[in-house]
Amino acid sequence: LKEKEILKRFRPKTTSTPEEAVESSERNIARNKIISAINKTFFQGLMPPSWYTDIDAWFDKYQFDEDVMYALFSHCYEHNGLSKNYIIKVAESWYSKNIKTSFDLDRYFMEYQKVKDIRLKVLKKLKLNRLLTEYEESFLEKWITEYGYGFDVIELALRKTTATQNPSFNYINAILSNWFESGLKTKEEVIAFEKANKAKST
Repeated sequence: LKEKEILKRFRPKTTSTPEEAVESSERNIARNKIISAINKTFFQGLMPPSWYTDIDAWFDKYQFDEDVMYALFSHCYEHNGLSKNYIIKVAESWYSKNIKTSFDLDRYFMEYQKVKDIRLKVLKKLKLNRLLTEYEESFLEKWITEYGYGFDVIELALRKTTATQNPSFNYINAILSNWFESGLKTKEEVIAFEKANKAKST
């Protein structure tokens, strides 16, 4: 068994084992079905030949499941069109977020929707009539996905900005980071923490 594993890892890739050949064949059948579905759905059966090799290369590069590859084309088709540059940009983004299976993709879209909903509420509370900058967006994603905070906790930090003339995302981030580093997870814990701090300073 040990020898078999060593051979599997270190054997020169000039030949395939029977197991690898079967696996490769099954994978190719599944890929071809999805590529055919992409051709019919998004190109009306007229997909240029170069796309076939590109999609196959994207499978290898990004390690997407067949369902995720189809979802990639569907997402791009609905949003910004099917330019290769845009597809690659979205694929790189998904890959950086460790999306490989349809389960990973569902989880990502749920998080994305959560960020989107909270973003709108933050913009409204701060009365910002503009899009967030890339840096502000990264702060928001950190508070939600890394810290696990919902809008109820983020709103408590927003309220603290009333004491400053020019509240910035850096300021809000400092507040939320302090709460996170203090092990606070819920709105109730934050309120109790702030009360205790206020009592200490009086």
